[in-house]
Amino acid sequence: MNALEMKMVGLLQDLNENHHAFGVKGNMESSGMEAWETMRLKEVTMRAGLKLTIKLGGAEALTDMRHARALGADRVAAPMTSCQFSLRKFIAGIDRVYSPEEKKNVSFIFYIETINAYSNLDSMLEAPNIEALSGLVIGREDLVWSMGLAGSDADYNSARVLELTKDTLKKAKAKGLETTVGGGITSAGNLKNLKELEPGLLNGIQTKMIRLQCPAAFSQGNAGLLKATEFELLWMKNRTSYHEPTSQADLKTIQALEARYRALQ
Repeated sequence: MNALEMKMVGLLQDLNENHHAFGVKGNMESSGMEAWETMRLKEVTMRAGLKLTIKLGGAEALTDMRHARALGADRVAAPMTSCQFSLRKFIAGIDRVYSPEEKKNVSFIFYIETINAYSNLDSMLEAPNIEALSGLVIGREDLVWSMGLAGSDADYNSARVLELTKDTLKKAKAKGLETTVGGGITSAGNLKNLKELEPGLLNGIQTKMIRLQCPAAFSQGNAGLLKATEFELLWMKNRTSYHEPTSQADLKTIQALEARYRALQ
């Protein structure tokens, strides 16, 4: 492990022991995380004693799911599930990739992150074999964008978004699902509104990569969120450091090839 990764391990250990963190998320969807990056994240997460979630590239992304299985991910998440059909595809994929014994040790969760998904939530929660899934995440960043909003703090805290959030959490809890809310978490107004939710509705909040347990995480103000953000900054710097040497070498090759091309003209 390099120096940045060792520092990340220390941050995660602190988050685990002192700030109620209980998971790290690697995103193969919108963040475009590559296989080698998930392996680096797995090692960092494992050394800190936390659980790893892999967010797939799609509800039926079987290659991603096989990779998550080989990686030993503790949680596997399906993004952009917007109707019962997509949820059924995710559940069918789980059965194709994981053995019955393996499924006992992995949690499978899905994301509600568009207004269409919210509109179809009742039908989704009645999907056959829904009991194969253990949790639901409300991805509010994409949710507010899908509603034609700009994604500002005011949007996250609007009466309509709060109403959708509460309703989704209540319906998920009625089905026995673990609940998490992400998107705009570092805003003071967001924290206040989430903290005031009915007790028992919310199990966790999620920054870009770190999942914090609720309601315990609310007791420490911004301390845990600050460290979570620091971890995410280090992760991005580390990711860039792996790509940079290859990029520089490629640039030199491009320049050499351009010179040869010009010489042949």
